[in-house]
Amino acid sequence: MFKELFPIFTALPLAYLGFSFQRRSNFHAALRMLWTNMIHAVNKALLFTEHRVEGDKEYLETLLLLSKAIDEVRGVYYNIDESKTNRGYYPFESLKGIYTIVEGLGKENTSEAEFKAANDKIKAHWQVIRKTFLAEFDRSEPTFTDTIKN
Repeated sequence: MFKELFPIFTALPLAYLGFSFQRRSNFHAALRMLWTNMIHAVNKALLFTEHRVEGDKEYLETLLLLSKAIDEVRGVYYNIDESKTNRGYYPFESLKGIYTIVEGLGKENTSEAEFKAANDKIKAHWQVIRKTFLAEFDRSEPTFTDTIKN
């Protein structure tokens, strides 16, 4: 009887282990895509505050990219402390902060000083996002580098 049940006892844990690895792999793929889209959206916001070529068009495109990145985070992560009765807290509030900063630049008579201040705030928010978000990747140091040590 043990010989007959042994394959079942070994197959179940192996199947679950394979399922777990596949799920983790899919999560990492979603994180990488999200990271790429966040970089694109934030860089667009930075460029908008530095070089405004096509005002309204750039403004709306920047807001669209940021909004997409914000909602994409919701597709990868639950809100913190989310339940059926509680909405919870958005996990990367700095990304929403960048959206709010850009949204505030939509008025007609925005000065160069306001654009410069917005750029500085966006950079500060981006540093916070980078530090916290990249920790999700379980990154390791590279084996070979071309870094110059001081």
